[in-house]
Amino acid sequence: MNLLELKDVWKLYGEKTALSEVTLSIEEGEIVGLLGLNGAGKSTLMKIVAGLAPLSRGSARVGGFDVEQEHGRAARLVGAMIETPAFHQELTGWQNMILTGLVIPDVSKKDMLAAIETVGLEDQFGFAVKKYSVGMKQRLHFARAILGHPRLLLLDEPLSGIDPIAAKRIRDAIIAFAASGGAAVVSSHVLAEIEHFCTRIVIIDRGQIVLDRPRAEVENLEALFLDVVTGGGKAQ
Repeated sequence: MNLLELKDVWKLYGEKTALSEVTLSIEEGEIVGLLGLNGAGKSTLMKIVAGLAPLSRGSARVGGFDVEQEHGRAARLVGAMIETPAFHQELTGWQNMILTGLVIPDVSKKDMLAAIETVGLEDQFGFAVKKYSVGMKQRLHFARAILGHPRLLLLDEPLSGIDPIAAKRIRDAIIAFAASGGAAVVSSHVLAEIEHFCTRIVIIDRGQIVLDRPRAEVENLEALFLDVVTGGGKAQ
């Protein structure tokens, strides 16, 4: 089953074209590495799928639900960490999780504890977030993203600032999530991260998808990426 379907998606900001002619389908079990230079359109694409930015043209569906016409149903299937996480700094990690749980249907205390345990924050969730390191905030951000039993994860630089042990925990969690029937889109500038656990590579350049290939068919991701984004040609 396709958890994500984008058809001829365009996004315009005034006269600037952020995305054009983007067509993409992602199935259950896939972990898609979304690569591109700064400003290529990665975050814009994720925001559209998450319902945080309207399309200018085309269609986007999550689990069969249109992200604009059926926003509530589509949004319930999405867990996202996009750009810098926002927290109530004076509240504890646990209190921040409770606030998130209040706006997500069917989230229990058990679900919140499980999410915190997944990222290894059990010993820190009682401290105010203002005392958290950058990596701890990223881990809390991921914990919030997996609340509510989403089917599709949108993860923008999920391992940024995280120590190797915590990074492995999150990678393992993403792999387990996909193995259980979910799917994930992971954006990162660290190509080794993408090579490590993604099953498919999608490169976006100047708002267009220029490559979409199974990870198993990519021998040297760095060389391929540099060739595609500097060559100016599509290599699908």
